[in-house]
Amino acid sequence: MSGLTLNAILADLTKDTKSAEPTKVEPVKESTKTASAKNELLDALKRAETEIATQKTASVKPEGSPVADLTKLATELAQADYEALAKEAEFYGAAIADGFMSRIGQYENATQGMPKVASVGGNSNVAFDVQKIAEQAVNGYVEARAKLEKEASDAYAQGYQDTLKEVEKIAQEIFVNGTKDCEALLPKS
Repeated sequence: MSGLTLNAILADLTKDTKSAEPTKVEPVKESTKTASAKNELLDALKRAETEIATQKTASVKPEGSPVADLTKLATELAQADYEALAKEAEFYGAAIADGFMSRIGQYENATQGMPKVASVGGNSNVAFDVQKIAEQAVNGYVEARAKLEKEASDAYAQGYQDTLKEVEKIAQEIFVNGTKDCEALLPKS
């Protein structure tokens, strides 16, 4: 045998049945175990071929099909990627909020004991409310986080669709090529 690939095994098995050239060389006697194994394999391949031919191929979706397996794998990869992006966005948002709160704390410490009125351009009627500024910073953080989550969700959905299309394309190519290889190697009846 030339190797342990399906093509090589099928080629070796069908080599003897396809050669129609008469030769004077005496055939090598196969052991009964080898001959029966070969016959069983050929019979199994013929049964599988006839079963596939009698089924409606549009409705056949075996649970262990390569497309289903690759789709599941792509889904898991896309989910892991989404979780990583969400975690990164969460850390980024937390860092921004911490920065805002730290700066507000610095302003609050600097204005300890001062009246809550600041002079802007000589006008002393403008109120400087630290609590209101803190609330606005928190609101800004919430809005920024929502926007980042939406962008991450959109990127995840697009990436998932692109990955799924690529996986299906590759699976179809592999299936078609495998079918062609099997048809080329199986004896025609």
